[in-house]
Amino acid sequence: MAILANFKEAKTVETGSYDAELIRIEEINTQFGKNWRWVFQVSDPEKGEVEISGMTSRNFSQNSKAGGWVMIMLGNKKPGTQFDLEQLIGCYVKVHVEKTTKDDGKEYSNVKSVLSLINNTNSFLPKELKEDIPF
Repeated sequence: MAILANFKEAKTVETGSYDAELIRIEEINTQFGKNWRWVFQVSDPEKGEVEISGMTSRNFSQNSKAGGWVMIMLGNKKPGTQFDLEQLIGCYVKVHVEKTTKDDGKEYSNVKSVLSLINNTNSFLPKELKEDIPF
């Protein structure tokens, strides 16, 4: 039985700020242990929809990158507050992206920071429901 796969085109975007939708959060293993990969989708006029990602530790303190991103998406949370990462999926935010080129010539666009919520009045509703809201 064949196991078929397709190579995806590696798309990048230029350094700058973009409106983005958080589409998934993945647990990954790195040389430093388990981390989170936050995958966002942005729209580029020339390339269409592009997936970009940023990596954080699994630490959600007020001083960590992951903690800062969650506080922007959910609002300020007090230490000890429990939350579900899945409720962040579909959140629309403004992100800052840096494009880098490695020594081998490969280009990467990495989310360096989440800057703000976009339309926080319904940012946690599923996309299908957002389209029905008149504001």
